Amino acid sequence: MRIVKKITYHCGVCGTKYKNVKDARKCEKRKEEPREYKKGDKVKVISYIMACDHREPCFPRTAFEGIGKIVKVTRLQIQDEEYGLKWLWPFVQDVVYRINKMHVRMYEVEFNCRCGKKRSAMVYAPELERMSR
Repeated sequence: MRIVKKITYHCGVCGTKYKNVKDARKCEKRKEEPREYKKGDKVKVISYIMACDHREPCFPRTAFEGIGKIVKVTRLQIQDEEYGLKWLWPFVQDVVYRINKMHVRMYEVEFNCRCGKKRSAMVYAPELERMSR
């Protein structure tokens, strides 16, 4: 019987696993998005949310802006394709986006759905707007 050990290297910022040290260090050097919001902040989700995913009938399935508070802030992670296409596409070319991926946070926002039930959504900072307390 052979014992095969796999060695992986982790980025110290986001925890992404890599096969070699070079890639892990390269990931650690990427820019970090500043923490713009904290738990408890009142915000409005400016990217529209579809209503509603409950099983009971709801208002017509139209999009709306959710107003609520942040209940969770995730640790830094590598931006994914959705982030790049949604928020960076108008400003940079696809090639530049793929090369310069950065570390971003997601925020869990809890709000009331149009049907009155509590709902939450995971969104990025550019999708949020701070509300006055």
